[in-house]
Amino acid sequence: MSIQISFDDLNRIRLLDPEEFKQAEALADESTSFINSVSKMCMVFVFIVPAELGQFTKLTDALVEVLKTQSDKIEQEKLLVGVMSLLH
Repeated sequence: MSIQISFDDLNRIRLLDPEEFKQAEALADESTSFINSVSKMCMVFVFIVPAELGQFTKLTDALVEVLKTQSDKIEQEKLLVGVMSLLH
């Protein structure tokens, strides 16, 4: 197994090759965008959720499930980037 050390534009040490690093940054940006959109959605839920606690619980459970699914996908992508960097 070989590790390729490189430097970015700001002379920071990088262990990933530049293309893989760009992919990792893109994934981080996409994750941040997703979190921001979910946060906005939560703010909307606060204003439209009926007073019934049961319905609120169902909505929050559904939101948690969506977040869990997205989190699992993000972790799979991170693992894939790590494996790809080890193979190159």
